[in-house]
Amino acid sequence: MEIKKFLNESKLTMKISGRIDTNTSTQLKKEVKGSIDGVTNLVFDLDEVTYISSAALRVFLSAGNIMQQQGKMSIINANSDLMDVFKVTGFTEIINVYEK
Repeated sequence: MEIKKFLNESKLTMKISGRIDTNTSTQLKKEVKGSIDGVTNLVFDLDEVTYISSAALRVFLSAGNIMQQQGKMSIINANSDLMDVFKVTGFTEIINVYEK
């Protein structure tokens, strides 16, 4: 997994590539927690993500809970397989998730 961060004023976009699984979700969690102070708009760009596990969903849920206090969060460019996971788990009901 690779994470590229783009900060534009108070909007942080995290462009992720590869797999977000049990082994890599810890890295993502650290990157999120270390980067969102003062951020009011957090965007996860999953255009190059091939797989997400339940560990990834926990990271997104945790970030969403933090961002409810600070502003907003969205997930963009999810492929159809990822969208299926987000829909089945109910994430599309609580987080703005957009398909590519």
